[in-house]
Amino acid sequence: MPPSSSHLRVATPGRTSTKPLARVRLLRHAVPEEARYTVQVERSEFTGGPIRRTNLTMVLGLRILPYADNWQISLRAEAVELLKPDLTAFDKIALLVNRLYARLELEAAPTGELLRLLNHEEVGQRWPEIEQELRQKYPEPSDVLAALLHDVPQQLAYPDGLWDSLSYTYLYAALLGDFYQ
Repeated sequence: MPPSSSHLRVATPGRTSTKPLARVRLLRHAVPEEARYTVQVERSEFTGGPIRRTNLTMVLGLRILPYADNWQISLRAEAVELLKPDLTAFDKIALLVNRLYARLELEAAPTGELLRLLNHEEVGQRWPEIEQELRQKYPEPSDVLAALLHDVPQQLAYPDGLWDSLSYTYLYAALLGDFYQ
């Protein structure tokens, strides 16, 4: 499949002309071999005392292949690490649950818009191991954990539920923030 392209109109603030000032051509190429990146998201809080920093780091593998008239984007996250001064049980639980999304196969339109998750069943098969680990690490009852253990299997049962949950994952937020919604 040849590279696909889009044309963008670039405007200058304050100008009212609808004519493009410059034409930009974006080319998308297949990336058949996995490209590996280290993604780091850093957040700083100024609370009147010392600066509080939170760092989320992950190693990300990315592969893009033609898929019918669209693209298949393969994302693989590993070595996810969250460093913050006051790591809570909730943070640790979120990191465990985030392992559901360790490998995603997504279909994207030629424009880059994400259309659907292609490996829904595979993602759902990760839940039993994660659920067991959650029950072992957090045997004390809590409302949050009870809701999670109840709701996640229901969400995984349907592709749309899993698709909707992607926007809450560390990987999605760090790399794929969906500007189409």
